[in-house]
Amino acid sequence: MATLTEGHRYTVEKKMVQIVGKEVRAGFIPCTDQKVYWFITRKSQPQDADVSRDPEILRCAALEAVRDFPGPIGEFIKSSPADTLSLADIKVRWFWPWEWDSKAKGRGSVTLLGDALHPMMPDLGQGASSAMEDAVVLARCLSHLNLNFENINWREKQERRIEECFREYAAARKWRVLGISGGAFVAGNVMDGYSSFLRFLREWAWLPFISMSYITYFAASDCGNLPLQSTPTHAHQI
Repeated sequence: MATLTEGHRYTVEKKMVQIVGKEVRAGFIPCTDQKVYWFITRKSQPQDADVSRDPEILRCAALEAVRDFPGPIGEFIKSSPADTLSLADIKVRWFWPWEWDSKAKGRGSVTLLGDALHPMMPDLGQGASSAMEDAVVLARCLSHLNLNFENINWREKQERRIEECFREYAAARKWRVLGISGGAFVAGNVMDGYSSFLRFLREWAWLPFISMSYITYFAASDCGNLPLQSTPTHAHQI
């Protein structure tokens, strides 16, 4: 995250800017009048384990990766506080529909949500949103049980009801999550692919015609109301 005390010339409303080079991609988007979020993706390298330990070495590696790039990305890297720099290993993430049920239905009174259940590539920006959608749907399913969650001394009957609730939650989230994770998989491979075919697809079809409508398509979702236990006649719209 770059902090420019004198401000920047990019308006907050400006869309994300991405620059694609040879085996490296960079981008940025203004967050406020003084802060700009930026990122760089490139192929993993053997020295990355050492680079990740020192923020200043990481800064130098980032500057080296974009040394031939036009635009202000170098300025943003230099203007970023050391504690905002990080290096993450982004793996190709995907799972098949038949894997979903065994993971999402949980075991006993324990289930998973968010990245613990469905880690995905970051190219759609939907990871955190998906986790919040999971939480809303799971909370709504649990609210139908009318259990006393302050008393955890449940019997087998209550356990079975919770397991049924988890199966309902898994069914409600399955195809939405599969669609997002699959969409992120496609977007990530197109944007970070370096074959001649993928470069042609990215530059002549994906970026000019598909990418922004593709992202907004996956962002548009209504996961319903979340009833408030203390005020049953009211609900939060998410």
